[in-house]
Amino acid sequence: GGCPHILAEPQRTNLLTYSEDFSNAAWEKSKTSITSNAIISPDGTLNADKFIATSVSGTHRAKATLATVSGDYTFSIFAKKGEYKNFLIWDDSIGGGVGVNLDDLSVFRNVNNQGYKIEDYGNGWIRISINLTYVSQQIRCAIYIYDNSVPPQITFAGNDSDGVYIYGAQMEEGSYATSYIPTSGGTVTRNQDIFTRDGIGSL
Repeated sequence: GGCPHILAEPQRTNLLTYSEDFSNAAWEKSKTSITSNAIISPDGTLNADKFIATSVSGTHRAKATLATVSGDYTFSIFAKKGEYKNFLIWDDSIGGGVGVNLDDLSVFRNVNNQGYKIEDYGNGWIRISINLTYVSQQIRCAIYIYDNSVPPQITFAGNDSDGVYIYGAQMEEGSYATSYIPTSGGTVTRNQDIFTRDGIGSL
């Protein structure tokens, strides 16, 4: 209902150089493994990965370390529940982020961020974003698997096969997430949308 509108986005750069290939060394893994191209992603192709908790007891994490920055940045990622449903997106420098139950979209942890957003993209895929403010700090954006207990626990032993599905990570300068910008080996910038009105003076 109401008038149609145009979604106009600002110029943004995805600073994560491997936004879909979580097996790449750009993502430092701790007590986790990655199965590449394990499931259909939100773009309709077989290019989403499975993020697996190994049988080694501890915290199960993948982390990307980027530049030292100041200002507002937003970290976002698509996730879908697998055998585990509790998923945390975080920054290890700030010690802040949000933990989401991918089954019912409830939040089980919310610390040291300037806001978060949880969007349902259908077929079980959820896009989670957090706004983080850095003060001459190195970006160390990370994702964690929690177990299925109540309340969820970050320290546990997996079984080398169970995990969560992930796709489309993005770290961008700005106070909110924009539409996904894929990368595969370098940063990618999407130009600002610009609209002009021509020949419609009578409308």
